[in-house]
Parts: sequence; C-alpha cells; structure tokens
Amino acid sequence: MPSVRLAILNSRKGEEQLKSRLIQISILLLAAIPAWAQSATELEARYGAHLKAYEIRPGIMMAVVFDKSGQVSEIGIERLVFHGAAIDLDADISQHLIQDIVDEVVPKAKRGARLKTLEPVSMGGETVVSGEDYWNVSITFFGRKPPGGESKIVGIRIKWKNRK
Repeated sequence: MPSVRLAILNSRKGEEQLKSRLIQISILLLAAIPAWAQSATELEARYGAHLKAYEIRPGIMMAVVFDKSGQVSEIGIERLVFHGAAIDLDADISQHLIQDIVDEVVPKAKRGARLKTLEPVSMGGETVVSGEDYWNVSITFFGRKPPGGESKIVGIRIKWKNRK
C-alpha cells in the first residue's frame, strides 16, 4: 500500500505543479496582451494623429497633409518597402512613373508658371536632391546615386506655397 499512497501523493503533487505552471503562464499572457492589442485610440495617444495616406499605385504610397481649411498642403510619395508579403529594399520609382504620378497629383495647369529647375545636388554619400519650382508648388525629388551608378528617385515631396 505504501507505493499506492506514494503514487497518489506524487500525482497530486504533479497536478499542483501543473496548475501552478498554468496559472503562471496565464498571468504572463494576460500581462502581454496590451503589447499586441493596440487600438487606434491607444496609438494616437502615444504617437499623435494618424497619417492620411493612399496607395496610388500597387506598392506606391502617397501621404497627405491638409491645411486648416481641408486643402492639400503637402504630399509625400514613395514606394513601400513592405508591400504584402514582399520586401523591396531597392525602393526606387521609374522616371516614367514619377512623371505620370506628378502629372496626375498636381496637373501642370495647377502648378502655375515654372520658375526654375533645381539641378541634382549631392547631399553627401549617395543622397541626391533635385526639383522643380513653380508659382504654386515646389516639387522635390529625393534619390540615391551609387558611385559610378545611375541616379534613382526614391521619394517625392510636393509642397503648395500658398497653403499652410
């Protein structure tokens, strides 16, 4: 009989240890829920207002800033590095697509007269900035140019001059 009592005691001890472990795991899981259960309200409280953005072409995002009257005052355009299951580390945009997008977002008639073209300027390293200045907007192109390579645009900023 002593072996039966020992087995019963060991099984009770094992059950108690199992219950204890389950309670510990449950507490850890409950404590971790806030880390992944973030609502829009929680994120806005922590980081400020959310960004208004549109996917204007597959994998190309247009972030928009509006002025107090609700008019667009600034636009940023870039290729998404993370798009669906893909990760694109060479997130440049073709010159043809850039022209199509700029013409669509801010048609030539809305830009006003062209004041000047800003020739590409190296900002150190591989960073290159160029642009076009119009009466109503300025368009800045941000790119990279590897040594001995071709310049590639990775972002565009369109800023309206008469909107704040």
